[in-house]
Amino acid sequence: MSTENENKETVVEEEAKVESPVDETVTDSAGEVSSQEDEELGEGGLNALKAERKENADLRKTVKALKSDYSALADKNTELLEQLTELQSAREAAEKRALVSEAASRHKLPDELRRFVVGDTADEIEESAEVLGKHLSSRNPLGHDFLPGDRDDSDVKIVAGRERANREFKKYL
Repeated sequence: MSTENENKETVVEEEAKVESPVDETVTDSAGEVSSQEDEELGEGGLNALKAERKENADLRKTVKALKSDYSALADKNTELLEQLTELQSAREAAEKRALVSEAASRHKLPDELRRFVVGDTADEIEESAEVLGKHLSSRNPLGHDFLPGDRDDSDVKIVAGRERANREFKKYL
């Protein structure tokens, strides 16, 4: 039991120390805050304490500056990520246009029909151009590089007539 009483007395004494009024603070000629406890440290301890306080203040300023730099860099990072996203979208669109153009050229599609070549992958684009090319060639049995609507009907009739005449002429050779 005596141990418990001693522990209670120690706790009461520590609480009394905490509750004791703080020494009066004084501002010295350098503008630094000091207290009567600081005076008890002696000149060497007081100089070390002042140096620590100055270093602490400098570090706080540095932390504040770094936080503002971090904030500025975070904003710049966000801006750059947005630009990167836009550039990636533009690059993907340009790549898709190039794939469509290449596939349309391979299947001899006129520029007006390239917008009908669709797909998300190179294979889908190629397949779309191939199907469109097959339908286009089946509508143009003479194999000419123009669509029936590109020229007036008289041109188509003239070309067809010439080809028929050439076939007939070759029979007699």
